[in-house]
Amino acid sequence: GINVWYVREPSIPIIALSLGFRGGSALDPAGKEGLSNLAMSLLDEGAGDMDDLAFQEAIVDRAIQLGFRAGLDMLSVSLRTLSQNRDDAFSLLGLALRAPRFDGPAVARVKDQIQSVLASDEKDPNSIVSRSWFEAMFGTHPYSRPRNGTPDGVRAIGSYDLHNLVRTRLTRGNVIVGASGDVPAAEMAR
Repeated sequence: GINVWYVREPSIPIIALSLGFRGGSALDPAGKEGLSNLAMSLLDEGAGDMDDLAFQEAIVDRAIQLGFRAGLDMLSVSLRTLSQNRDDAFSLLGLALRAPRFDGPAVARVKDQIQSVLASDEKDPNSIVSRSWFEAMFGTHPYSRPRNGTPDGVRAIGSYDLHNLVRTRLTRGNVIVGASGDVPAAEMAR
């Protein structure tokens, strides 16, 4: 039941996978602006029985590139790996999407990083103009809110909010998949 756009190219020993989950930062609850951005920023900070360091080591040791991003209308996931590491890559990606840890120290560290970006954006002319334009164009619509959140919104986000986002938005019925590279169709389907 999952839509997959797939191109097989066995001459290149690399697999590229993109996942798009409908519903981005525009769905962040009022008062918790930045929830999507924070959750996506934390998906590679530990999953299952692997803490943040173990998870990062597993990715780096196998030359796997994982990326997670929150847009206004879409939560995006990307994976690139050598074909020979595909089992580990798909396993780690699945673990990140199914069982992110959202451990306290990692959450605090990433929240601090986001707060630093938000503070920098307050002084950056391009960010100020962009924010002003979105507010003028969209008024009270969720598109007017900053994708990275607000200082108060990021502070208000708790563990329940992060787990609930994963449970409700990173779902099978909500995903579109694009894949290419050296992987047989039957394996991609699995």
